[in-house]
Amino acid sequence: MLTPPVGLNLFVSAGITGKSMGWVIKACLPWLSLLLLFLMLITYIPQISLLLPEYFDRLNGY
Repeated sequence: MLTPPVGLNLFVSAGITGKSMGWVIKACLPWLSLLLLFLMLITYIPQISLLLPEYFDRLNGY
């Protein structure tokens, strides 16, 4: 809900605060970069996303 073309939360936040769309986008950039960082971690380090399934496989004896 933060990125175009949806970006509904950006429009709502700009309307509620009375600030410009540019101000709202700048305020969201730290959170968006954090989301991108975690997406890259999960995508390029498969052990992170496979930790839970491997745990349950070991638990069930597979």
